[in-house]
Amino acid sequence: WKWFYYAPNTFKELAIAEKRRRGEVVTVAMGSRKEFTLKYFVEPEAMHNGVAKFYRFRDFWGRVMGPFVVGRFLVLPTFAALGTAALGVALGAAPVKSTVLLQHALVNLIIADVLTNIHAFVAIMPNHCGSDLYSYEERSCAPNSGTFFLRQIISSANFRTGGDKTDFLHGWLNYGIEHHLMPQLSALSYRKAHPRVKELCRKHGIPYVQEPVFTRLRKTVAVMVGDASMRKFPKELERAADLMVWSADREESNARASVANEPWSMEAGQALKSKEQGGGAAAAGGAR
Repeated sequence: WKWFYYAPNTFKELAIAEKRRRGEVVTVAMGSRKEFTLKYFVEPEAMHNGVAKFYRFRDFWGRVMGPFVVGRFLVLPTFAALGTAALGVALGAAPVKSTVLLQHALVNLIIADVLTNIHAFVAIMPNHCGSDLYSYEERSCAPNSGTFFLRQIISSANFRTGGDKTDFLHGWLNYGIEHHLMPQLSALSYRKAHPRVKELCRKHGIPYVQEPVFTRLRKTVAVMVGDASMRKFPKELERAADLMVWSADREESNARASVANEPWSMEAGQALKSKEQGGGAAAAGGAR
């Protein structure tokens, strides 16, 4: 998963940033907000869905994949094998062929890489996806605006929380909502903030999703295979003053320069809760 999806997308963001620093224009119309995975390099051009070729595969190999593969699966196991063999000789242990030690080191590293990929996927993806979370037609909103905070809550999910063992096994990513609200906090601070954020959402009628990780994983897979889809946030509940287009996309922003002290979008949260409970158009009208 890291190699197919995560690393190519991260490198895409770096490539876009470097293009803009060189004065090149990169816009949303070029697919800058869409996924860029390794399948781009093997599928027919007709399947690219308008996504530009932000970098060549040899660039990705030379700067990202290549150094890691060589270092992790060639240099590291070679040094491990030679070092273990030398240590065995020094301790007077029965000699073992370096090729056997190299093979064992390589197999262990490959297994470790597969397991960390699985763990990363299970810990990261399910708190971003599911039929009970929201997606948006208006992609960008002003940072630290009421809309920003509302979106972080209703488009994220938490897993089971509390206790060092539980939090450690989840990599502290079980506090997905708090992490998206306040990414600058420390891991322990997420645990402290969790009950306060949850109570604040309950008080103002804002949906707060928290389920076991494998329940979230099942919902994520359902979206991935097309058996379910994420909810579309009602456009009529969007707060126009908070919506914006980044200047890097060469379009003018309609958001104010500073919204750090804007009040929370409680009205939208309450109206959204009413719509979920069957309030329909009346709730939307009240929010407006």
